[in-house]
Amino acid sequence: MKARPLGDAYAAVLDRMDNAFTHEVRSLTERMRVEHDEWQTAHRYGHTMDTLFFSIQG
Repeated sequence: MKARPLGDAYAAVLDRMDNAFTHEVRSLTERMRVEHDEWQTAHRYGHTMDTLFFSIQG
């Protein structure tokens, strides 16, 4: 699962992004971290969800 590394990568450069994008990037970062945690929990119970679809609306 690559959601956590994606969220961490965006968080690492957040302070270098234009302020116009920080809200959306923070939202994406948090969603990726939550998705990672949910995937880890599901994986422990034998579920192997591997596709994530979501939309951020402003």
